[in-house]
Amino acid sequence: MLLQRLTLHNQDNLEGAEPDTMHLCLYHLPARLTCHARRRVLCIEQTWPCAAAFTTNWNRLTQLPAAHLTADPALMRRGLG
Repeated sequence: MLLQRLTLHNQDNLEGAEPDTMHLCLYHLPARLTCHARRRVLCIEQTWPCAAAFTTNWNRLTQLPAAHLTADPALMRRGLG
């Protein structure tokens, strides 16, 4: 549900998709993720029906800011953080 709201909000065929459809279209995509020159390279089978939706999803996810956890200084002083 969160994945759909973050990255697939304007994909007509996946915006309100059931979990089984999401599983089939996005999680079973024939693709290969490799690293080259400190960069991630995603090689996708272009004939897959949901390849464009996955690419959009991937680009949006990789551009989200990283979550940073900050500890409360008061808790750190007490050894609870």
